[in-house]
Amino acid sequence: DRWIRALNEDNRTWINVSTVDGYSNQIAEEYAITAIPKNFLVDKNGIIIAKDIHGQEL
Repeated sequence: DRWIRALNEDNRTWINVSTVDGYSNQIAEEYAITAIPKNFLVDKNGIIIAKDIHGQEL
């Protein structure tokens, strides 16, 4: 509940995913998540076009 409330208060409208299993779960394995935070840039068709980008690259 606190997480969802914080997302709403900060107006974070993009998709957020969380798990209590750390890196031992299907999502982490499928997307090769080995560190947090991890980011993906997804196009309007749902295709990942970049990952682990920051600042000007965004």
